[in-house]
Amino acid sequence: MKTFKSKNMAKSIYIFGFLAVLIVLTIDPAFARAGGGSGGGAGLLTIILLPFLIIYSLIISWLVRRKNKEAKELAAQIEQYDPSWNMEKINKIVEDTFYRVQDAWMQRNQDLARDYMSDSIYKQHKIQTDMMLKEHKENILLNIKLDNIKIVEIVDLKEDSRDFFWAYINGSMIDYIADDRSGAFISGDKSKTSFQELWKFVRDPNGKWVLDRIDQHILGDLKKFKSLTEGYDLELDGGYMVCEKCGGFYKLQEGEHPEDFDTCQCGGHLTYHKKVVFQEDMGNQLRKAYKSPNL
Repeated sequence: MKTFKSKNMAKSIYIFGFLAVLIVLTIDPAFARAGGGSGGGAGLLTIILLPFLIIYSLIISWLVRRKNKEAKELAAQIEQYDPSWNMEKINKIVEDTFYRVQDAWMQRNQDLARDYMSDSIYKQHKIQTDMMLKEHKENILLNIKLDNIKIVEIVDLKEDSRDFFWAYINGSMIDYIADDRSGAFISGDKSKTSFQELWKFVRDPNGKWVLDRIDQHILGDLKKFKSLTEGYDLELDGGYMVCEKCGGFYKLQEGEHPEDFDTCQCGGHLTYHKKVVFQEDMGNQLRKAYKSPNL
């Protein structure tokens, strides 16, 4: 039972993704918040385009749930071999890093978050906040609230130094730029606004998870994300892809990988199971697969 992706869903994502890009291009960006987020709004234009924004938001939510489910299922399997993939601990790392990075950005002192960032993003943020100091600009961040963290991709490779994961985050804050001499407002929004971003974490030389990248191109990235592992035999030596909708199953053949499969012919989502037990449906003689309760 190999997979057939839903062409209609993919087409819808591309159409509304294109509309979302047009919407973003009509909104003036402000250099604010750690990672270069945008503040403010587009007033009447935002109201006019509200239906498209709502549809875009629904698509993002659907993709986040799906990718998060895939990441959690894989993490649950590989955690027994590598405890650093514990989802509870990873979520805490993301949360701690988020607040530490925002504090360093607001104080224009990246050394405050040095232990939470890779060399690459540390240098990037330092250049940006040093420029703000030179121009007497201060990013005021107030009432910071992180509402949601969802791990949407994990990549576990044979070389631990190449491992990484992506986290989807959203929340709200007051975010604007002011003159650090007079306190005069320069740009942004003094009312609370929402945000959503993707944060990439990698391992530092000591194996600790650190922030490496912040991305606002959420729709495009989410479509490409695919959690995988190449470090263990648990997904590479047999096993089954089981449909959550119809209960059908497909036994992986030699050389096949779980990441090669996505959607059942019935449209249901496929998940990997090392072993399954079977239940005979005497009504229509269909053989359905169910995850064994002791696995």
